[in-house]
Amino acid sequence: PVAESELRSTGGSGLLVWHWNAVGGRPATGRLAGKLSQLQSTLLDGRTDGTFVALTLQCAPSCDAARERMRSLAPPQVPEIGKALAAAR
Repeated sequence: PVAESELRSTGGSGLLVWHWNAVGGRPATGRLAGKLSQLQSTLLDGRTDGTFVALTLQCAPSCDAARERMRSLAPPQVPEIGKALAAAR
């Protein structure tokens, strides 16, 4: 579960951000889901770790162009990021 945000400066330049959380090694979206995952991980697994991952690209020439570029770059990388996080436990 990946969330997307567009950040804009007052000068008009922008960033496209894809971001997600993992709590105890499990993906979590939203505040409630994150807290429930944290409770489950703490009680059942004894884990209290959490991770926030963000991928960013400049919105140049546009955020639509950045989104297409992110789609071409991110899919092969996302599983590798997950493996690296799992290995770091």
